[in-house]
Amino acid sequence: MPSTGANGKPELKKHYADEPKATVLILHGYAEHQGRYGHLIDSLVEAGFDAVTYDQYGHGTATGPRARVDVGQLIKDHLEAREQVRQQMRTEDLFLFGHSMGGLITAASNLINPRGVTGVALSGPAFSTAGGIERDKVRAVAKAVLKFPAGMPTASLDAAAVSSDPDVIAAYKADPLNYHGRVPARTAATMILQGLETLERADKWQNPLIIFHGSDDTLADPSASWEFSQKARMGGAPVEMIEVPSARHEVFNEPHVNQMLMETLNMWMFGILRAKAITDPQD
Repeated sequence: MPSTGANGKPELKKHYADEPKATVLILHGYAEHQGRYGHLIDSLVEAGFDAVTYDQYGHGTATGPRARVDVGQLIKDHLEAREQVRQQMRTEDLFLFGHSMGGLITAASNLINPRGVTGVALSGPAFSTAGGIERDKVRAVAKAVLKFPAGMPTASLDAAAVSSDPDVIAAYKADPLNYHGRVPARTAATMILQGLETLERADKWQNPLIIFHGSDDTLADPSASWEFSQKARMGGAPVEMIEVPSARHEVFNEPHVNQMLMETLNMWMFGILRAKAITDPQD
């Protein structure tokens, strides 16, 4: 599978703060695109963070058949994007932020290579979409689905599950850069398999971590985020898990909490930077 950009590298879009304290690489979720993160980007830039985004392969304005992806390849793309950001960023510190499938990819990327990352924030990470189904059965089904044609349609996703805000749902449905069809077989299978593998490796976690997950999320299982956070603590890194009451999949698009969550994210990153400055005063 080719990468997101015509030059074989993810095509980065940069959003600059006046006096940046750190840089945040934002990764969107399945079936959406970087343009849906304007409110989060504005919050970060106003708080003093440079923000960097890109459309993943098969999404938004990137190349590739719509939403038909191998999540393993997207993880490699993210590692490449991180390297690009490290070479180009104006700050010393890099934070990673990922939502849904992008949260899974961001977590897997940090597990593969935690170096050069100051902290990781995840929103509704898609570690599991199978609810209480036995994982060995889920894995067996996913491996079987891999043998199907890559673009064969599987389940459909309910747009109403993204947020409790009717305006957010309407905008999601009307957005021409979103994918509104059924989930392609390869995407579904590789997302499930990568989610299982990432959960199983969570005890190897390094770097500060904060996870936001809506209690009413029906697209990504909140209990899997709890499991990941508990295992991640075993590595000794500071880990916070915030389950947001009465929130659906996109907690940062829930009107009753979105502003508070963006402020919480900003304060968490500032706290990590302050702690680092105390620990490494020469920096």
